[in-house]
Amino acid sequence: MTLTKKWLLEEIETEPNPGIKLALERVFQKYTEAPTRGKENPQTTLKEFDRDATYSKVVHFYIDEKKYTKEQAHEIAVRIVTRETERRNLK
Repeated sequence: MTLTKKWLLEEIETEPNPGIKLALERVFQKYTEAPTRGKENPQTTLKEFDRDATYSKVVHFYIDEKKYTKEQAHEIAVRIVTRETERRNLK
């Protein structure tokens, strides 16, 4: 037998025992609500954005790891910081 919303509603309406009726109502409410994606708030909260720290990390990464020049690393870091500032609506 397949449990359906219609069947459960009929069982709730015809149940004489108030305790069981309440339990059935709770089951109905729990299993017919829309699923959440594991979080209470579906919108994610962005971390606080530190422009100077981000700029410094990006410049050091491109100079140390990628062997870019200081000027090239500076250009990339400025673009990344600008993009993140706009993305987070901080301007």
